[in-house]
Amino acid sequence: MFIVFEGLDGAGKSAAVRMLASHINLQQNAPALVTSDLNHSTFGNTIKSIMYETVTAEARYDCILLARAHHVFNTLIPAIMKNQFIVCDRYLHSNLAYQGGGMGLSQNAILSDHHCKGFPYPDFVFYLDISPGTAASRLSRKSSENQPFAHNRDFLQKARESYLEYFSDDIEKNCKFIDAEQPTQSVHREILLACKELQRTD
Repeated sequence: MFIVFEGLDGAGKSAAVRMLASHINLQQNAPALVTSDLNHSTFGNTIKSIMYETVTAEARYDCILLARAHHVFNTLIPAIMKNQFIVCDRYLHSNLAYQGGGMGLSQNAILSDHHCKGFPYPDFVFYLDISPGTAASRLSRKSSENQPFAHNRDFLQKARESYLEYFSDDIEKNCKFIDAEQPTQSVHREILLACKELQRTD
């Protein structure tokens, strides 16, 4: 199963990914694969470094596509073929929210790129929702070196609105909307309950 966590920077995705992977490792015979487009390999990290030096939205998006293609065909698809449990930090919906909603690129073009390049779709997506104010507050306590939009509330608001278009009205049925303003333990409890439901219906 291919599970993705989405949300604004500061929503708690990384902690949720680690928590779910640890839970899966206790339940399954084989360990979960924890991964992401830009952090899964030396190649991904190199592309990330280049991306943060770019200026235009188009150049950033091109970098992400390069990293994703490498990630998909070298990591995701082999794991999917082995029926491995995959837990991924960000994927397609981040592009729709950040490059689409935040930077103004065509969301239809982003969806078309994903489809035409043969990138797999996740089996399930957790969307961790926080306000731009909460995101900025949480990110202010961290290094913003790799978070260029951490203090741009207008950008964060546009990105959040794009996320909400896809998740709040349950347009996509294979998703779980979670209020990530609540305490971390409550967020993790909701994630585990949703996973139990998934396992019952799988």
